[in-house]
Amino acid sequence: KKGFNGVATFARKGLTLSADREVLGDYLDREGRCILTRHHHFVLFNVYTPNDGPWSRALPLKMRFLEALRQAMQRERALGRRVILAGDLNIQRRHLDCHWKRRMVDVTTLMRLTPPQHPKTTTTTTETDDDANATTMSPQELFEEARRFLQDGGWEKVRSALSQRQFRKCKVKASSQNRSIEKWRVVVKGADGKDVFLGRPFESEGQAKGAYDDYSVTERTVASNEGDGGGLENVKYIARPPNQIRVDQLAECVRVITGKKWSEALLREISEHHSIPRSSPCCLQWMNSIMRVDKMVDSFAALRPHARGRYTCWDQYKNGRYQNQGARIDYIFVDQSLWEKGIVVTGPSLYGTPPPPRTAPASTTTTATIATSTNSNSNNNIATTSTAPSTNQLNTTPFSSCDDAVAAAAAEQEEEDALDSKLLADTICNEEVKDMVGKEVRGHNQKQHKKCKEGVMRKDEGKVYSLKSAASSSFSSSSSSSSSCVREEEKHALDACTAYGRWRMAPFAGGGLPDGTQSDYDTQFCRPHTGIIYTPPQYSDHIGVSLLLRICDSSSRNDGGEQGNSSSSSSSSSS
Repeated sequence: KKGFNGVATFARKGLTLSADREVLGDYLDREGRCILTRHHHFVLFNVYTPNDGPWSRALPLKMRFLEALRQAMQRERALGRRVILAGDLNIQRRHLDCHWKRRMVDVTTLMRLTPPQHPKTTTTTTETDDDANATTMSPQELFEEARRFLQDGGWEKVRSALSQRQFRKCKVKASSQNRSIEKWRVVVKGADGKDVFLGRPFESEGQAKGAYDDYSVTERTVASNEGDGGGLENVKYIARPPNQIRVDQLAECVRVITGKKWSEALLREISEHHSIPRSSPCCLQWMNSIMRVDKMVDSFAALRPHARGRYTCWDQYKNGRYQNQGARIDYIFVDQSLWEKGIVVTGPSLYGTPPPPRTAPASTTTTATIATSTNSNSNNNIATTSTAPSTNQLNTTPFSSCDDAVAAAAAEQEEEDALDSKLLADTICNEEVKDMVGKEVRGHNQKQHKKCKEGVMRKDEGKVYSLKSAASSSFSSSSSSSSSCVREEEKHALDACTAYGRWRMAPFAGGGLPDGTQSDYDTQFCRPHTGIIYTPPQYSDHIGVSLLLRICDSSSRNDGGEQGNSSSSSSSSSS
């Protein structure tokens, strides 16, 4: 659909066996949201899933799209083909796939919980704590106190106040203009019976009502109708179950309506251990089905199950990328039968966590690289595939066994990590230090620059990665619930998505995103890898995700061809 959405797939000559843009049938193919390409070892579905839309009105269309997509993938499997699904699915699968403040919490479930059993840690009052009365209490003790407060009438007060909310035009001070202007606010009754505001000011009543939709704690259902293009009626979808609210909005409502202040330590405890994904239950059920029933693997989460702050989309209008308040909604799913035949290569440590060692069965090797990225200028979802890479990109020497392939992959990975470490250190630091020696510039100072430039390498359990990327050290494959570790991981993710502070937010006075230097733009380039590709914010509100497989099984070919080495890569983008 011109100027609105679409997908495209690019392929090197000789890799693609066939392509089809009429995949889902009838009205679902009219907007160009799905392209199917068939390759030697897999078929690739490149998709841009519809958004739920305001008040989840488009949820029925989204669900029909997803169900048709699943059926199309099942048809390909029935023909003996292995499936890769890439693109913007507009679903947050896990609570970790969203900023900690914006995760959902089911208050009914929260009040029924027994005290948490995970290891206790001690917290003390800090400048970030909102509760001035907080003493030395563990997050678990703070949680138990909050749970009892909600049980003892606190939540009922919040529900009652929200049900009697009003929308009112009020005067607010415009600091930039040094005068008062009229804005719309959401008004509720506070603890003292006086009117208090929720949320921020809005330009219109409609915007205020739309914002209140996030604060609504009643069940929200959406009925399908003829207008959604499906021709089916009387099918209802639950967009949000009752008594669910965002973590930060729950804290705001408790503070504004009851006068009770909750500390950041408590909110993080709730978010880390008791939150749920933001997406609608029917969308989560669909994603669970393709993983548990259809046996597909979420490639990023499988390799980095405990990574924090690794998002693929941010709200550009609110400068969300520069606080890393985003969400992971772009995915590459791989059929488990194909995943288990491949050796997953991760690439630069800046872009993710070194995975645990993988093994693969004996056979010949094929290299497949999949990457997804976004281009908001064209408003299209773009995918590329390629074969026969140049020798300076990938090793194309045939292997006598998969053990040889594993050894070669490890050696190649060590070389790539060393090169990428030097490249990233040079790219990120050189220009600023030459311009402003000794001064902190965009997150780097002279001391940090010196550490980066050393490019010291160390070995640990057979994996090689640079000391330069301190970010990688906290992204271990072992789980850590420590708040200090979590915050350290969040900091490194922020460094990655802003190129260590080189990308700067758009000024609220207008003018758009500040342009960067050529070296700023060069930070997006790296060797093929499995992880995230941090493209510049000027390109889109999305960034790319990628997958690198070395397929060690000739039986995975769709065309019955001979064994041997080949490579393929694909990328998709959406807006």
